[in-house]
Amino acid sequence: IYIYIYIYIMVNANFLNATKSVITFTGARPGERYECYNTKTFDDHGIWQELNPLDLALPIFLSQLIIITSINRLLVLLLKPLRQPPIVAEILAGVVLGPSGMGHFRKQLPFFDSIFSVSGVMLLETLGNIGLIYFLFLLGLEMDLTRVVQMGRKAITIAVAGTIFPFGVGLALHHLLVHDYKKFSYASSMLWSVPLTVTGLPVIAVILAKLKLLYSDVGKIAMSSALVNEVFSWSLLTISVSMATNQQSVHWALLSTIAFIFFCVFAIRPAIIWMICRTQKGNEDYSETTVCVILTVEKSPIQTRSSN
Repeated sequence: IYIYIYIYIMVNANFLNATKSVITFTGARPGERYECYNTKTFDDHGIWQELNPLDLALPIFLSQLIIITSINRLLVLLLKPLRQPPIVAEILAGVVLGPSGMGHFRKQLPFFDSIFSVSGVMLLETLGNIGLIYFLFLLGLEMDLTRVVQMGRKAITIAVAGTIFPFGVGLALHHLLVHDYKKFSYASSMLWSVPLTVTGLPVIAVILAKLKLLYSDVGKIAMSSALVNEVFSWSLLTISVSMATNQQSVHWALLSTIAFIFFCVFAIRPAIIWMICRTQKGNEDYSETTVCVILTVEKSPIQTRSSN
């Protein structure tokens, strides 16, 4: 009912014919383009003042959630007879909504251009970054170093091969696609190659659990090698991002990352263990501990960002 009322209000607001508060102008370099928009769009009186709802952040965000969720669930139902994991539907939903899909027909689809505009993606991108933070936090929770030690050389060999081969393929593709060698840089080649090496450990865990292979020998080797691969990939990503932002700060970024890891191991870990031990047994209210952990997770990327 809420979705129906929401769509009814938006349609009657004649938002497709409204003017967008976005100013576009070209830069000094060829192909350089800038778009400026108002960042203070959190106004809850737009509908009653007969303003365009798609000039406000919250209605755009709700519309984006409805469209993304609907397309994702539709693809899940279509791929269910093929026994594909949900991650396949999520990837295809991104392709459908991305530049290769509906984004390629922005001029022919004014509704899509109004919903997924440059200014409208601001809130979605912010919440997406927060989701990425907690995704990596869950990734750390599922890491079991004893499992890697038990698997030994086999898991490390698979992980190294799964890191080096995609990384080399990414470097070769970047070298072939960049025709102007004057614009070639190691930082851009690293940013091109490193995402190909990243393996989503929670995604692999979900797929193996669905196939009932999580606790088999194959599943243990796959999870152990994926764990080592994650360590290599995110280490390379740290180096590549530092090189892309400022090549002179690569050494400082590595040193600060190592210092932050030691701080987490020797300061935050004992503090969390102390909080768990202080929690009374039989008491199911862990709100204070949970809030402290969530705030620590939110503070960590701010600290790493400030240390470059």
